Amino acid sequence: MADKRYHGKVDKKRNKRRILRDKGGVTLVELVVAFALLGLFLALSCQVIASCMRVYYQVKGASYGRQVTETLLDKITGEIEGAQVSIARGTGESEDKTLKIYGDGRVIELYDRTGSHICITTALAKEEIRDPENADLSTEAYQGAGNQLLIYYYAVLSSVPGAGGSETRVTRYEAVDWTFDKASYMGYGVETLRFSQADPTGTVYPKNVIKVELKIKSGRYGSYKAVRYVECYNFSEPADFDKIIDEDGSGGGTDPVEADTEPTEPSTEPTTESPTEPSGELAPGKPSDMDFTDGTEDMDSLVKALDEYFSSGWNETQIVDKNGTAGTVYYKITENNGRKYITVYRCGLDIDKGDLKNFAEAVTGDKNNRMIDINNEVLSNNSDSKKLLEALGENYSEEYKQINLYFDTERKKLMGVKYNYHDGQDQKNHWGYYGDHKEEDIRA
Repeated sequence: MADKRYHGKVDKKRNKRRILRDKGGVTLVELVVAFALLGLFLALSCQVIASCMRVYYQVKGASYGRQVTETLLDKITGEIEGAQVSIARGTGESEDKTLKIYGDGRVIELYDRTGSHICITTALAKEEIRDPENADLSTEAYQGAGNQLLIYYYAVLSSVPGAGGSETRVTRYEAVDWTFDKASYMGYGVETLRFSQADPTGTVYPKNVIKVELKIKSGRYGSYKAVRYVECYNFSEPADFDKIIDEDGSGGGTDPVEADTEPTEPSTEPTTESPTEPSGELAPGKPSDMDFTDGTEDMDSLVKALDEYFSSGWNETQIVDKNGTAGTVYYKITENNGRKYITVYRCGLDIDKGDLKNFAEAVTGDKNNRMIDINNEVLSNNSDSKKLLEALGENYSEEYKQINLYFDTERKKLMGVKYNYHDGQDQKNHWGYYGDHKEEDIRA
């Protein structure tokens, strides 16, 4: 066994020496053929790889383009479909127009589902927006970021009492530009965004259908185009259709036609967001009266505070509830100890708490606002009534442990208040009344 292993090792060493001494090799022809075949395989591989990469980027670009356009169009059509028909106030020649398309179709102006006055356009078309209250419509903030969707929220203006019974216009909230984050565009930019009334004649489409055309472009993936038709469901009656104006009047679903209405000029009166019409001394139909008494010579401080709270400073907006019922919502915003309170009187409208919360956040600009929801004939001793005591300020929330408010929902009036107060001996119920109302009227 030892000899066989030894001879095997010797043979291996001899073979290695023979290979090292061998001067043989490949011919030039063989080398050329080998390199030619290698080059052919590399060329074919590069073509296959290039073709695969081209298909990959086409699929990726189409996927990104679809995703970006769907994101943008979902936002755009969501605002348009919820546009409100009526507004609290309109001015100028176009006071009866609540949905306007102008600027060669690059701008659509409307009042969204919360009553906010907005324009939908792009950053590079912002100068087309008509806002007499804001002369500075600069787009400097968007230079270098590419063209992008822009939603312009008009400034919220209010009237406050001045000396001698006059009113002064003040800005409650500045105008705001809303945009998506740049990363949302995935390398794309908005090339064109056009709005039009799909069929101004109402032959093919109802007059409340708006056509939205969006084209986005990327230097890497190319262009992607999408079109949507969206119905403004709040514009449901023929009279509502007259409140829609497409100044270009070309339509989107039929041959071009002339607009039924001459293009309107921008209003020279102060433009305000619809929900921000403070009432001053409230006219009949608003949720308060000026005549408030508790039947005593020395009016209780709580009753007096409620008198002041409910008799002025109310705003209003038109809202359609989840059952499709349109109505007026009154609301008032106050601030106490650095916290914003919003009292909402929704007159029996069936609105989801989530939607009501979103509305409160939109009009207060504060996610941490405290909302007081008045939706029934009686605001009983609950968290809403406690928040109302906090909104009144002073130390009412500590002095008064129970408070019930009674409303005449048909006339939208506060009829009376029952409050529990310690008179020095024990806790007793006391009443305060609006106008001619008495306890028996409230209990009837």
